[in-house]
Amino acid sequence: MQAVSITNDATGRKVIDNGPPGPGRGPAAPPPPVAFAPGADGPLPRRTELQSRVRIALHGPRGDINGALLDDGTILLLPPSEAYRFASLLQPGQPLVAEGTATVTALGKVIEAQQIGASRDQLSLVETVPRPSPGRRPPAPIPGFEPPGAPRP
Repeated sequence: MQAVSITNDATGRKVIDNGPPGPGRGPAAPPPPVAFAPGADGPLPRRTELQSRVRIALHGPRGDINGALLDDGTILLLPPSEAYRFASLLQPGQPLVAEGTATVTALGKVIEAQQIGASRDQLSLVETVPRPSPGRRPPAPIPGFEPPGAPRP
């Protein structure tokens, strides 16, 4: 599933994907404003740590898990191979501690995870480059999740 509009029920903020401009469509809508520091040229990424619980796992266009939406509204991003490795932590209701680079915009906070765990004492490094393997193996299945097109009993 791909969303063209997402609304935060708590705040009423809405994000709309109008797609690329096409013939007769005019220019795309400008992006929402972001938080800037004086003299900065863009959003400020910064190293941060957070503790929260997982609200839902997030998926890419092909159904691969690539992060989680946390109870505090933060979006946690991981490479899909690492999201599968940490699948047990990305289940709804699970406590999560994450450390990584945060970008704060008018629409919320996004953290690219560099370490995650169930607690600060259990943090594990998130690998950002795919691990070499002798052959391509499919990622481990995640209980309760079926990728698009999966056969149904």
